[in-house]
Amino acid sequence: MRQNNIIKYLKRTALWFYLLIGSLIRYWLNHPFETPAIIRFFLKKAVYIPKFTKRNVLTEKEQFNFEENLDRVTHLYQKYGNKFNAKYKDSYTKLDKLLTDKEQILYFQIRKYRPSIVLETGVAAGVSSGYILRALKDNHKGKLYSIDLPFQWYTYGNHELHLDSLPPGRNSGYLVPDDLKTRWHLLIGDTYQLLPKLLQQLKTVDVFFHDSEHTYKTMTFEYNQAWPHIKKNGLLLSDDIDFNHAFNKFIKKHSPKYFVFKNIGVIIKSK
Repeated sequence: MRQNNIIKYLKRTALWFYLLIGSLIRYWLNHPFETPAIIRFFLKKAVYIPKFTKRNVLTEKEQFNFEENLDRVTHLYQKYGNKFNAKYKDSYTKLDKLLTDKEQILYFQIRKYRPSIVLETGVAAGVSSGYILRALKDNHKGKLYSIDLPFQWYTYGNHELHLDSLPPGRNSGYLVPDDLKTRWHLLIGDTYQLLPKLLQQLKTVDVFFHDSEHTYKTMTFEYNQAWPHIKKNGLLLSDDIDFNHAFNKFIKKHSPKYFVFKNIGVIIKSK
């Protein structure tokens, strides 16, 4: 049994490195000026190759732990949700130490706002999607529309290379339990192509969450595309706002009420 598991792990590892190297070569050929960033990436990751590989290959335990986390955040909301007000900074401050994963704030926000339409870009394993979908299920209301383009390389900030990958044989959102998928519409493709079309189709959304490619260009594009479609008092949420200045520049342009929770930007559209 143990020998079979080792063989299975080695096969997965080989396939993942094949996908990794193949996608990186394609990225390098299209972006040869990013050669220094690629070299820095491998020099930094060389020390962490076993951990880096394990995280991207072994997923069964991760899936079990995630379902436990979904149950945990549900219990936390039952205990503290009545004191949470998504429009006030103090509410987020009080939850900072209580919520161990930053994505758990999504559950609190969706439960409190009770949206009909939530739109997110970037899915990967499906952690954020899972918290949103669990909240929608517990609200007995709402749908989630997600756009994802797995296995992509990009640079952010001071030309730091980043990889959004999936384990071999796994699809976008593989962590999301099956019983939550009835409220989920998942689209696979480039946000530049799919987001404008989807927004035109939906017309309005209650909550928009950016969690795709965290480059200045893409974040600015998605904010500007989504903003006119977000309903009054709706939310624009963005993960990893410290990757560049896109979030801060958007704030300066529109002057909305906003908060930051564990690197997730929260904007309330008042007009």
